Amino acid sequence: MEGFLRIFTIIGLFTVLGFGLYWVREYRKKTASLETVIAGLTDCNSEMKRTLLAGLIKRFGPIQSSEGEETPLDFERFVAKIMRMSYGGKTSVTKASGDFGVDIEHRQGKNLHLGQVKCYDEGNFVGYEPVAIIHSQMVKQEAAGGFVVTTSDFSSNARKYAQDLNIDLIDGNMLIELWTYSMAKNKHKQKPSLGKEA
Repeated sequence: MEGFLRIFTIIGLFTVLGFGLYWVREYRKKTASLETVIAGLTDCNSEMKRTLLAGLIKRFGPIQSSEGEETPLDFERFVAKIMRMSYGGKTSVTKASGDFGVDIEHRQGKNLHLGQVKCYDEGNFVGYEPVAIIHSQMVKQEAAGGFVVTTSDFSSNARKYAQDLNIDLIDGNMLIELWTYSMAKNKHKQKPSLGKEA
């Protein structure tokens, strides 16, 4: 009887080990599949990026043709959601007035990052001023870093000013990549519910 228990225990251990190895392999397959999907979304061609950017500018731009359309404040909320979905942590949009140039606060643990967003047309580059404002607020609030996000691009002066200040400059192309990445990441987190119709 004792020999039978030993054999049964050994078989049980090998069975558990086998199932464990199987699930690790399945997890790696699913992870590789997700990475392929994300790479496909973020590697969209330049024409697609330009189309998506044009849509964002039309959607959130400062010129509104009718009541009820989205505003620049909605763009701040849109970017805050992308930052939260892409990098984790918590984001909040500051009040429209009295924010001293800070549009978004992004917290990751104890680290605070301050941001400003600019929904500009393609040819309207962001100058150094928003970078200077964010840097000033980083020092004042003892923030770990900052970011400036735009649908266009940054002037050479803005890029030079931001060097070595721990401020990320996110241009239109990078914004589109973060957006598509965050959508793919969010889609993977959503699990279908069994027994319910879509």
